[in-house]
This record gives sequence, structure tokens and C-alpha cells, in this order.
Amino acid sequence: MNDNLEIIFGIHAVNEAIKNNATINKIYISDSLNKDKAREIENTVKKAKLVIQKVSTLKLKELTNNQVHQGVAASIAAYEYVDVDDILQLAKSKNEDPFIVILDEIEDPHNLGSILRTADAAIQLYCCLDSDCTLFLILSYYVW
Repeated sequence: MNDNLEIIFGIHAVNEAIKNNATINKIYISDSLNKDKAREIENTVKKAKLVIQKVSTLKLKELTNNQVHQGVAASIAAYEYVDVDDILQLAKSKNEDPFIVILDEIEDPHNLGSILRTADAAIQLYCCLDSDCTLFLILSYYVW
């Protein structure tokens, strides 16, 4: 897998990525997905003029590292990570106090979503994504 790509999976995650105009390389759909659900996803993908590829369930398991994928995944552009010094420098250049959320061992994606939605009032949110706080993700004007 290309280091400049990330895999997202699950019907809702992929639909949200499409709806929010994420940079999507390709949509993968399981060849064993329910026909009605597959047709619905294919219509959405065609409207967005994206590339779609039917793959085996085994291939989807491989792409998603054996996670629950609901028969659909997408390769998207990788997020750009920054370090804390860059965040502090950016905040200083804007004459703002940095708003940083530090998360450790979040296992449930619903918890992460709740935390980010709670912090959504911030214009620019910086989220520490690893235990050493050496990787940060900048979420600008994050839309839910």
C-alpha cells in the first residue's frame, strides 16, 4: 500500500468521505455485498465520478487489517501530520492560543468522534494521535 494513502472502511465512513469531497483514490466493494446495498454505493460513487473496484472479501480483509468493513473501503489521501513546535509556531503567528486535544489509547471510534465533535467549536483543532505526542493532526474547520 502506498504510504501517501490511508484506507477507510465501513459504509458510513466511506459515504461521509464522498459527501465531504475527500481526496479518494479508489472505492473497494466486496463482490459478496448485498446487491441492493452494492447498487446504492455504486450509484453514490458514480455521481461523485470516482473509481470503483469490486474485490473479494479476502482482499477487503487484507486492506482493512481484518477490521469490520461492511463490504466497502476506500483509499484516501494520507493526513498531513505536524509536530507540536509547528502548532505552537502557527498559533503564535496568528496571535492565538493553541487548542490542543491530547488523546491516549482511544479504542472506540465513537469515543473519538464524540471528543472531536465536542471540540468542534474551535476554529482550528490540533489532535495528538500517539502516546508520545509526536504526531499531531490539524483539523481545520472540521465538518460533521
